[in-house]
Amino acid sequence: VVGVGWFTSPDIMAKQINDGILDFVGAARASIADPFLPNKLKEGREDDIRECIGCNICASCYNQGIPVRCTQNPSMGEEWRRGWHPEKIKSKSSDNSVLVIGGGPAGLEATLSLARRGYSVAIADSNKELGGRINMESKLPGMTSYKRVVDYRVNQINQLNNVDVFLDNTLSPDDVLELGFDHVVTATGSIWKPSIMDEKSAPVLIDKTNTIFTPEDVLNGCELKSPVIVFDFDYYYMGGLMAEFIKDLGHEVTIITPFDKVSPWSFNSNEIDEIQLRLLEKDIRVFTQNRIITVEDSSVKTIHKVSHEETDIDRGSLVLVGYRKQNDSLYSDLNSRKADLSSSGIKSLQNIGDSNAPGAVVHAVYAGHLYANTFDQEDTDTSDDFKLEYPV
Repeated sequence: VVGVGWFTSPDIMAKQINDGILDFVGAARASIADPFLPNKLKEGREDDIRECIGCNICASCYNQGIPVRCTQNPSMGEEWRRGWHPEKIKSKSSDNSVLVIGGGPAGLEATLSLARRGYSVAIADSNKELGGRINMESKLPGMTSYKRVVDYRVNQINQLNNVDVFLDNTLSPDDVLELGFDHVVTATGSIWKPSIMDEKSAPVLIDKTNTIFTPEDVLNGCELKSPVIVFDFDYYYMGGLMAEFIKDLGHEVTIITPFDKVSPWSFNSNEIDEIQLRLLEKDIRVFTQNRIITVEDSSVKTIHKVSHEETDIDRGSLVLVGYRKQNDSLYSDLNSRKADLSSSGIKSLQNIGDSNAPGAVVHAVYAGHLYANTFDQEDTDTSDDFKLEYPV
């Protein structure tokens, strides 16, 4: 008897076998996240397994007809093109030290991969724990498995003696210049900005009030007042999950989106029907094909994108999910001080992850791995240039 379907936990896999429920476990996605999962189980190295988080990014690539990607395993799809291996990485090319600023998915992956190459690495984060955006988003319904992105990397980093971790540590540009590192990379994330959208789908910033919030505000425990309206033009999971989260807090919730369905990109990851089902089950009112045109103290006015019919909807609180702005001020300040960088002995400065271009977690992890593999590459060094496939 072979069992398949969202087997992501090695403990559950082993229990199914040991209890005689299954003879074999089919674990395709789990093997994408960690191709060496069976060997690690056999060797008693369960803590070294990169557990699949069930994000279905791999499936989304299949559905889009593009090379496969994996949130947990950034080498997936790059084994031939870039020569990356999920367990092996090239050795360091110097004794230079690296400072990573930001402990989210990009910073954690950069730190781990740099340390595995043999570099001396320090990672600094302004929060009291590593994890960045994951620590907030994993509070959302169905998102607890995303914490594995952090848990795996923190556990691996803690086993290495060439990494120093500095928490609750906000660095200024002058601090960075004085610390004496050879290379600096900023991975300081992004922040949701309160915004609606114009008729061309461009974000329009509006002022925050004591009734207008962003996802960070909600996840940090802001005081909401029913009925709550969630306006979502993010495309991915945040809008729908934010509506669920607020409903679970006991509020009446309406979600408004300009798209035909809530979270339309999740069609690619085979999750869109599940998202719609959750909204139905939780009695969350849904307005599709509408965008907000005006925000009043106790209501919003929407316009339908096809009929142009305008509707007034009462509100207590308004949660805006649509526009993330990169936190790149530290990088921008440092990058503008070329002479200071040179005199401080800093040989390179780079900005990666959401602080460079806000995206999904998979993009941040990939950016961290790419940085660790290429930051010391000379301009004339083509050994890591990816290969191109041509159909024959």
